Amino acid sequence: MKFALIPAVLVALTLTACGKPDQALPEQEKNKYKDIITKPAEPAAAPAEEPAAAAPAAGDDMSGDAVLPAGPALDGNGNPLPPGQSAIPEGH
Repeated sequence: MKFALIPAVLVALTLTACGKPDQALPEQEKNKYKDIITKPAEPAAAPAEEPAAAAPAAGDDMSGDAVLPAGPALDGNGNPLPPGQSAIPEGH
């Protein structure tokens, strides 16, 4: 019976120590909003200089603009479609 009181006391202490959060009143929120809006914007910190990019390795296919290869049209599963057939089902 002594040990059953320990959790109850701990729960009671926790609840009384933490309290419940206060609800913000509309007047407080209006004042906070007005303060935020009227405060001048702080200038952003200058970005640090980025190191120069390393030269691409010989035969590197990953450099340059991203361009999709012009290949056969594919269906929804990635399988090539026969010439003249559309990947869009009829009726759509």
